[in-house]
Amino acid sequence: MQKKKIILIIILFPLLSLIVLSFFFYFSYQKPLQENKEIFNSTPPKEKVEVSKEVKEKYGISPEEILEEERQVYFIDGREIEEYNNFHIRDAEHIRAPDLTIDLVKEKFNLSEEEFDEALFILYCHDGTRSSDNTTELDRDNFKFIIGGVNSRHEGNKLGFIPGGTLTFREEVREKDFTTHIDNLKEEYSDKEYFVIDGRLYNDVKIEGAYDFRIGRLRTEEYNNKLSEIIKQKDKKLVYIAEIYPDLFYAKLLIQRLVDSYGFTMDQLLVVMNQSEELNKFLNEETK
Repeated sequence: MQKKKIILIIILFPLLSLIVLSFFFYFSYQKPLQENKEIFNSTPPKEKVEVSKEVKEKYGISPEEILEEERQVYFIDGREIEEYNNFHIRDAEHIRAPDLTIDLVKEKFNLSEEEFDEALFILYCHDGTRSSDNTTELDRDNFKFIIGGVNSRHEGNKLGFIPGGTLTFREEVREKDFTTHIDNLKEEYSDKEYFVIDGRLYNDVKIEGAYDFRIGRLRTEEYNNKLSEIIKQKDKKLVYIAEIYPDLFYAKLLIQRLVDSYGFTMDQLLVVMNQSEELNKFLNEETK
């Protein structure tokens, strides 16, 4: 009889433990999250924009394929300068993705027409999105992009990543949560105190009253011209409209640059994440 009890305890103990743990995680984590007001809309923001299978097959290349390449290989880093200064592939030239042209590539690497035609140019960015856009637009056999970008730095460091000596974001920018819910914004909004910036990289639906400033799609000259209008808003709070996590990256990049070079403060930035439709309705009502 005693032996049966022991066997029963051995069988039931894991099951009871699992039930107790399930209740613990539900009441400690899941339930509070369900009850709290979400900072995002009902649809969670995307991590990134997916590159299509067709684009990957035609223009993409893996680190292993690069290492087997017999042509002269040149690397082009299409990210922002802060990212490049954080780390990059050894000997890579920095050309922001929106600035990329054939003439600029030839100039950067000091190549003749023959040298250019015989070489292979590898474009890369954080996750492959920016560089895949470039290679698709150029549509040349000797321009490829690294599939997946350098997000993971490709385990084993096969391509020779080197540290640049500085972080993309300072700790206070990296750690600060700039996001706010639109309901919080509605309570205190005034167009005299707020300047709305549309930073959505992959949504061209116009938002009434928002200043179009999609950093990742602006050539450097365009960026500088449009930035001058934002600099004038030093006495206002900046409401940055974002939809996907890359948008949030550019929002943080903007406030860091404004703080470092133009006397803004960290508290001047608010990011409305994945709530563009609601914000558009609200701004339309405000302007009537």
